[in-house]
Amino acid sequence: MTDLPNSLEFINKTTLENITNSKLKASQIHGIGLFTTQPIKKGDILCVLDGQTLTLSQYQEIQRAYAHSEQKISTYFFMEYNHLSKTVILARPLRTRYSYINHNRKPSLILNQLDFSIIALRDIDSNEELTLDYRQEPLPCAYLLGHGATYL
Repeated sequence: MTDLPNSLEFINKTTLENITNSKLKASQIHGIGLFTTQPIKKGDILCVLDGQTLTLSQYQEIQRAYAHSEQKISTYFFMEYNHLSKTVILARPLRTRYSYINHNRKPSLILNQLDFSIIALRDIDSNEELTLDYRQEPLPCAYLLGHGATYL
């Protein structure tokens, strides 16, 4: 049986297309990445993220409630988010293409913290992987010292 949450076919069918002129495919950086389908100019806005504002503790409480789900894919669909501060997040209830933008210390994109727009930092070629520097978000120490420490 295929591991659905890691199957590119499954991911393409179930991921919301919130970033135009992009496609999901295997990444040299990590797992699956988001790639351009046509050139992007420096300063172009690729999308504006939306969502609900939650405290990190509210998010963790909801996450614990779903942790007992019998379906393994529940973690795939569980909210993606961005930190507004170390204790407040902007959560989206469904997985979007944004969540497949991998980390790079020399990114091609930036997340504008004022309006949550994703902006090209430079001209980006067609079929290039889109990247963000995750360290630009106000991440909590637990993330930086835990999971994030492995790749930041």
